[in-house]
Amino acid sequence: MKNRSLMNLFLALPRPLARGAYALARATVLRDARLEIFDTVFGRCAKDGTTGDYLEFGVYRGTSFVAAHGASKRHGLGHLRMFAFDSFGGLPNSEGVFNEGDFVSDEDLFRRIVDKAGVPSERVHVVRGLYDDTCNPQTKQKHGLERAAVIHVDCDLYTSTKVVLDFCEELLQPGTVLMFDDWYAFGDDSEEMGEAKAFDEWPLKDCFDVLYDRPADQCKGFVMTRPADGVRAAAADVSSNG
Repeated sequence: MKNRSLMNLFLALPRPLARGAYALARATVLRDARLEIFDTVFGRCAKDGTTGDYLEFGVYRGTSFVAAHGASKRHGLGHLRMFAFDSFGGLPNSEGVFNEGDFVSDEDLFRRIVDKAGVPSERVHVVRGLYDDTCNPQTKQKHGLERAAVIHVDCDLYTSTKVVLDFCEELLQPGTVLMFDDWYAFGDDSEEMGEAKAFDEWPLKDCFDVLYDRPADQCKGFVMTRPADGVRAAAADVSSNG
């Protein structure tokens, strides 16, 4: 919610009323085109029987997080844990259309918004900090992260996305869905910058097939269809024979 007055009104509403108002707004006057994308994603997970956690990198004020919660419930996956990775200090550096400090938010505001919108507090696990500091084995051990059903990458930047993809490698399984929120954010240069460039350089990209591709909404999603071990073995073989 970008309008401060509307946000303050929303936050002042009792929770049951706030939840209904939020859902109505996102379906009408503040329509979020990504709602159907999340239905596609969690519908695919439900169909494939994919289990694991939902990880979102770059939550800002929680719009995507709330959408993921709603879609997971609609498809019988409301039991999945939901992780919010964010520094809440804005982007760490600049790249193309994005500037250092963009998307500064507040953890308390994020928690209040998702709570009022109907996400149970027990589902919300915030991992606060720069990805360089939080995307590590200690975080996986602390939270018992072993498998990911859905990974939502809203990092915007090439460097941040590379860190996230590396962190998520051990969490992947056939059926894991990988969502990119700003794949086309750089216009004609999108394939050579940001999230798209990081994915193109990622050794495990060939484990994935395209699940959806929506340039108008700047997003693209993939589903893992081939085990990572085979790709790693092939890469090691090429390296040893090179």
